[in-house]
Amino acid sequence: LDEPTNHLDLRAVLWLEEYLNRWKKTLVVVSHDREFLNSITTDIIHLHDETLTNYRGNFVQFEDMYEQKRREVNKAFERYEKQMKAA
Repeated sequence: LDEPTNHLDLRAVLWLEEYLNRWKKTLVVVSHDREFLNSITTDIIHLHDETLTNYRGNFVQFEDMYEQKRREVNKAFERYEKQMKAA
């Protein structure tokens, strides 16, 4: 689904959320509506630097996990830079 909430009123969005939450199969959803994504997602596959990473949970949980991963990568890079300067 590509931007499924763009031209829907609130009542239609709520109906769509309820319908998709009952959907038992996989859906690919592209949306900028964070509230909508948060209410319907159970897993997110994130494409970054030509790599797909699976995150379990809703959109808020994805953001938290992604931010934590980003901080860990930055710390590892800072440690590497220190080692290179010390060598």
